[in-house]
Amino acid sequence: MRTLTRTTVTATTLAGLLMTFGAAGAAHAASSEGAQNFQLHYNSSVSDQVSQVIGHGPISGVGTDVENFGDDGGQAVFTFRDGTVVVDVTSDNESMDLNLAACHAVVTLSGDWHIDHGTGAYAGATGNGTYSGTRTIFGARIKGVCQGPESGVEPRMQTSDVMLTGAVSVD
Repeated sequence: MRTLTRTTVTATTLAGLLMTFGAAGAAHAASSEGAQNFQLHYNSSVSDQVSQVIGHGPISGVGTDVENFGDDGGQAVFTFRDGTVVVDVTSDNESMDLNLAACHAVVTLSGDWHIDHGTGAYAGATGNGTYSGTRTIFGARIKGVCQGPESGVEPRMQTSDVMLTGAVSVD
């Protein structure tokens, strides 16, 4: 007989939610304007380029997030069932807590964002706010060097959890 652990129950619940919302990329304009949160989650063990985005506010639902960032910021493209939102991001602060003995790093992120443009149901979307979050990098030691630029081998895993908060209007 299989014993359900907290992890098994959580995984089963998440799978059910993803089947209900994620597969369809459910999203809708909940109201024309108001407070907006976007939760971003990335795990390199799941996908090497696509993050999950969950919108709460005038833009609501579950979708995907593809990012193109440099040192000072960049763009994130949030794709929901009813349209796409392109967000410009400016990085205000990044600080790293690096543990070379464990080949582990935690990067704390913060900055500003604003909607560049949208498509579909979000074609008239405008808004802005701030963001904060963390990126965690896990590596292993290869020939005395941690995975990463010095070793020429990508880190074993990277995760990030970022929250964007602000206000949005959808016309």
